[in-house]
Formats: sequence, C-alpha cells, structure tokens
Amino acid sequence: MLLCFAFYSCTKDNNPLVTTTISGNFYDTGNGEPGHFSVIIGKTESKSGTGLFSGDHSSYIVVLDSTTTDANGNYKLSFKSHTIESTETYKLYCYAGPHKINVRDKQNNLYYLSDNSKSITSFGSTLVWDFEIEKLYVMKTRVIFKNNPYPPLYNFLASPDLITYPGNTIIHGSSNDTVVYFPIRKNTGGFYLQFNFRDQLNSTNYYSPKYPLNPLIDRDTINGGQYVLTPSTFTKTP
Repeated sequence: MLLCFAFYSCTKDNNPLVTTTISGNFYDTGNGEPGHFSVIIGKTESKSGTGLFSGDHSSYIVVLDSTTTDANGNYKLSFKSHTIESTETYKLYCYAGPHKINVRDKQNNLYYLSDNSKSITSFGSTLVWDFEIEKLYVMKTRVIFKNNPYPPLYNFLASPDLITYPGNTIIHGSSNDTVVYFPIRKNTGGFYLQFNFRDQLNSTNYYSPKYPLNPLIDRDTINGGQYVLTPSTFTKTP
C-alpha cells in the first residue's frame, strides 16, 4: 500500500495542475475598427455509449472560461489543466454572431483559422494571441437595365488605387430589374461602382461610367440606391 501511494504521489508531481492565461486582441485593419467577439476556451471530451450502443463514441465541449472582447477588441481568459494532456483537446473559439468574418492568426503567418478556433498545446504559461479579422459590410443596390447585347452584366467595386473589392457580382439576362448586395469595407476613403459586359467573340469589354461613392457605413447593411443602365452606351474605355 505504501509503495502504491508513493508511486501515485510521484506521478501527480510530474503532471501538476497549472493555470494557463491567454489574452490578446481582435482588430480589422481593412475597416479600421476593433473586432467584437465572444471568446471561449473549451475542452473536448469523449463519451462512450452503453447498452446497445456501447461501441459508439460521442464528443462534447466543456466550457472552461468565456468572455467578450471590450471596446478595443481586447480579451483575456484563463483555465486550469495538467501540464501534460494526452486525451483531451483544448481550443480557443471565437464567435461573431450571424456575421461572416474571417479570422487570421497573427502568430502563424496570418493563416486563416479553421472553424474560427485555435488549438492550445502549451499549458501553465501566459500566452498572447492577436488576430487580424476581415468583416465585410453590405451595400444593397437596385440595378435596372434593358437590351444588354452580351450578357451577363458584371458589377464591381474598386478603390481609387484600383484594388478591387472581393465578392463582386454577376447579373444574368439581357434585361433585368434586381437587387444586388455588394460587399464593402469601412474607412477606405471612398470607392467607385462600375458595370461592364464582354463581347467574347471579339474579346472586347464595354464599361459603364464610374460612379464615385463614399457612403456612411453605420450598419451591417446600408442602402446603395438605384442604377438605371443603358448597356448600348457603354464604351471600351474602363
């Protein structure tokens, strides 16, 4: 009995219970604003089935700590674990509600986080994890046109330095009256909206005028107005 107790005590000393603290910041450089997230540290545990389903295994997440970012995008969390964890998986999860926001890891060459989570593999230390985020706002715009000679009609946004915005749209048909949702960013100094179609046979593009825009983006979806286009007046000059 004494030998067993001594062995147990030695094993516990080699793998003590420790506290891990993780803090950092979420910031959106493209929009020039901090990120607003719910941040969770969770431990994934497995559970074996019983009875008829004794061979089945299910997993679930035990929340160890949670918080929300402050007005500057900062967060801080802590949890207890052993220094060596061989069976459970520990992760930091970040959620931004219904919005589609990409999260990139500043400590890992700005790689995108898979499922907005990052594995915790070092225990008993203080970690600083900062994240770069990319949130796209939406501009709801009505587009009306008739007699497009070479469908479809392409729509794109670009900043004055000709950096095109992601997620530009296509409107099919020779005539249409539809609503388009353009992805946009805040604090860009303005951008322009332009439409074009392509004569595939002659490899020629035709462009609408450029429509300069610098809207107040004070909500997730803003009103982008209405455009009535005459494709026959488009020119070859961008």
